[in-house]
Parts: sequence; structure tokens; C-alpha cells
Amino acid sequence: MSNNADKFFEAHGANAIESARRSSRRTVLIGAALLLVLAIVLGAALFAVTLRPLTVIDHCPASVSAPTQVSDITVSVFLQRFIELYSAQTPDAALTIAEAYNLMTPKLQQVLSAERADAGRADKWYDKNIKSDYIMEGLQIAREREEGEPFTAQALGKLVFRPAVGFNGDYRPYEAGTLWVYIQAALVPVPVTEKSSSGLLVDYYQINYFNDEELRKAYLLKRNILFGEGQQ
Repeated sequence: MSNNADKFFEAHGANAIESARRSSRRTVLIGAALLLVLAIVLGAALFAVTLRPLTVIDHCPASVSAPTQVSDITVSVFLQRFIELYSAQTPDAALTIAEAYNLMTPKLQQVLSAERADAGRADKWYDKNIKSDYIMEGLQIAREREEGEPFTAQALGKLVFRPAVGFNGDYRPYEAGTLWVYIQAALVPVPVTEKSSSGLLVDYYQINYFNDEELRKAYLLKRNILFGEGQQ
């Protein structure tokens, strides 16, 4: 009986072990199949997201806001900055002109590029210790303008040439090198962004230079261009 019992338990143990092995293999195969299915589902989802068409909201800055009525102070500050960047002379002209182009509409950029309006300007001044400061003397902004619509502005001022390095703030020794200017510009209101923080771009720009103030007065008088008292 003892031998038969031993054989029974040995056989039972072998069957149990084999059964456990088959059960383990099934569990592993089922787990692998589930992981494969999950990988396929995730891959399909990722592929679908990758092919999803981009919408405007994906790239629109959250802080964009359309301008309503641009204030006169904003126009004055913007135009002063643009004139200093684009028309004033400086050893860093390559940088300032490039920055001024960022304040222009694409149309004006294309026009100036096609005309080669700024060819050679950077090379002319980069090794010279000469800088000109723009001093605004008068500004007239079109009063009849609709909110968000382009409008015109005219400015009077002078460019005073002085040393770029070693200037003590006294313009008197350099007054003989002064150029008087008359400027016409068309400005376009645009949404306020980090790039166009003033909400304005220049769409047209013309500057006229005069060797003295009397010549400028004659030019304005001939064309019936009037500024306020003390500004012509």
C-alpha cells in the first residue's frame, strides 16, 4: 500500500506541477496579448493626434487684443522711436535698420527691399564715431480717422549730429551739423503683441531733409502744409 500511495502522490504532484505550468503560460500569453493591444491603441491615438490639422487657436497668443482708438501719445512715442531707428545715423545702423523693419507692414518692407532703399547704409556708418539724435518739434495726426483704420501723421524735427562715443549731452558745439526734417507717414493699427507692443505699423514713410529751418518753412508754405503756431 505504501508503494502505491507513493506512486499516487508522485503522479498527483507531477500533474499539479504541469497544470500550474500550463496555467502560468496562459497567464503570460494573455498578459502579452493585452499589452500588444494596448500598444496598438496608443499608437493609433498618437498617429491620429499627429495628423490632426492645426487650428488657429493652436498658435494665437493669448494676450492678443485689437486696438480701438490709438492715443496721440502712443502715436508720438511710436513715431519718435521709428524715426530714431530708421532715419538717425549710428555706427549700429545694421541693427537699428533691422529693428525698424520689424515696425513696418510687409508691403512697405517689400517696397523698400525692391528699391534697395537701404543698400550700403550700414557699411557707411559702422566704423564712424558719428551719431544723430532726432528731436521732434511738431506732430500732427489726422483727426478724421475711424477706429482700427489706417491714418496719416506729419512730423517736424531736426537731426543733430554728435559723437557716438564721448558725448557729454551738450549739443551746442554740433549745431552747425543740424538737418531740419519734415516727415510724412501712414500708420496702420494692428493687434497688440509682444512684437508690436504699440499696436502700430508703418505703411508709408517719407522724410525730407533741409540744411536750415528757413528752407523747410519755404517747402511747407509752397505746399500749403500748416502746423500749429510755433511748430512750422
